[in-house]
Amino acid sequence: MATKKFQIKAIDHSEAFRQTQKILTIENFSQLSIEDTTIYGLFPEFKSKIVFKAAKEAQKKLELLSRDNIENLIREIPDDWNLNQQMRDMFCSFIFCRARYVADTLCSRLFPNESEMLFE
Repeated sequence: MATKKFQIKAIDHSEAFRQTQKILTIENFSQLSIEDTTIYGLFPEFKSKIVFKAAKEAQKKLELLSRDNIENLIREIPDDWNLNQQMRDMFCSFIFCRARYVADTLCSRLFPNESEMLFE
């Protein structure tokens, strides 16, 4: 049986902040949807491989994500990215609220016909 090999590739997202400075402003940040029902990274090829138990474990991990954890991560964004404190606060609030929403809805969105399993 052949062994599978995976490659790990680093991704630098710093350009996402630099390039979006023209369009990502405090005024339009609130338009980003906390309650977006999209499950990012859920490609059709992956759907059949996701099991309820693993989704529930991911949900529990998201529930553990604290605002302090996020603030610490946001604090590490380099000043060169030109994010002022108000923008950093907006990112923190968005990430925290989005994580809460995803934690509250992940399993029911992945397994809509198995909602009774949510109360196990």
